[in-house]
Amino acid sequence: MPVQELVSWGIQTIGLEGVSTVALVSLLSVGLYVHKIASVGGMAVTVGSTAAHDLKVVVLVLTLLLVAGVISADPARLQELIQMAGRRLPGVLDWVLQRV
Repeated sequence: MPVQELVSWGIQTIGLEGVSTVALVSLLSVGLYVHKIASVGGMAVTVGSTAAHDLKVVVLVLTLLLVAGVISADPARLQELIQMAGRRLPGVLDWVLQRV
């Protein structure tokens, strides 16, 4: 059974649809990406390893809350937050670069 069919079957079994499925897949993708970063960094950066562990825990907790139906994904709010971050990021980067 290909991975895609297995994942589709799992999502259908749980009963997730639409935005919840996208949010769940996004959270799992972030978790896997953080895991990859931690494994590549290895023991060289202790702070990075600690931050990666903390992010994994956050992703796991949010995923469990999403699956349990305690929280829900709001795509409009997510888009608003991304736009706000895009407007503020240049100012933050300028401030950081001035301090360095």
